[in-house]
Amino acid sequence: GKYPTQSVSSFLLNEEGNAADINLWLITLLRTAGIEANPIALSTREHGKIKMEFPYYRDFNYLVVLVTIDGTQFLTDASEKYLPYNRIPPRCINGKGLVISSDAGGWVRLDNRIVSRDNILITINPIPDDATASVGLTTQSSVYNAYRMKSQVENDEEKIKEVMIGRGFESIEKVKTFNYANNAKPYIIALKGNYELESIANKLIVTPFLDFPLRKNQLRQKERQYPIDFTYLSEVSLKSQIKIPEGYDIEELPETISIDDEIANIQLNYQKSGGQIIVNGFYAFKKLIYQPESYLQLKNYFNIIIDNFNQE
Repeated sequence: GKYPTQSVSSFLLNEEGNAADINLWLITLLRTAGIEANPIALSTREHGKIKMEFPYYRDFNYLVVLVTIDGTQFLTDASEKYLPYNRIPPRCINGKGLVISSDAGGWVRLDNRIVSRDNILITINPIPDDATASVGLTTQSSVYNAYRMKSQVENDEEKIKEVMIGRGFESIEKVKTFNYANNAKPYIIALKGNYELESIANKLIVTPFLDFPLRKNQLRQKERQYPIDFTYLSEVSLKSQIKIPEGYDIEELPETISIDDEIANIQLNYQKSGGQIIVNGFYAFKKLIYQPESYLQLKNYFNIIIDNFNQE
């Protein structure tokens, strides 16, 4: 919402309201504390882009806060409990917002170049007799990746298990989480479970990263006329440690991938270390917005990630 839905007294009595109610109250508190704060009217991504040359009130549908402290500015949305205080939700990162002020109006950018990260560590201990593997998993997610995960699982053990079963686990035994209430730190999920192996003619086939890498290419058009907007910068790091069972050895490892250019950084390598196979993977796209001429290259890089990071 861009307008409050009730009076201040009703808001304080009800202890609930829309984004405008909550953020305008935050502005009141900050100004009372001597901190400069102004409303920012914006259009959420779902609502569409603002026509900045001729903006109309109907172009706007949401309100956040611009805070200025010692010359440093940041945007905040007090209605979001899963984000650091100096971040607005992904739905609000959409071009520019309008500063509502009697003396300091104008436009302000809504994006930022803070990188959101997923660090995933998987340990796989195959059990040949059962064609299964004992699996340990630790995921660390920061900023918007943590926001996405927290919103999905709400730190609920059953919801976490449900999500992880969908990522390749057959069953899950133990779940622990860390930093759920501390948005300044990565949200960590640690668990142990089991994973079903494929066994053919005394050969064990392992998927090192289970179902955690990107699996579906959202870029499906043959060509594109509009820019590609990633909303925020994101990096995914994956590491898998696979124990080689007694009496077994490596028959085949997939090939190494190394790409690092102005569009993306994609790395994937395999090595044998003692009685383990160590697999390291990393992928990140370097820009927030890509122009249409980069579309086919982007589409190809997504396919490279999907084909290689999910390889058995």
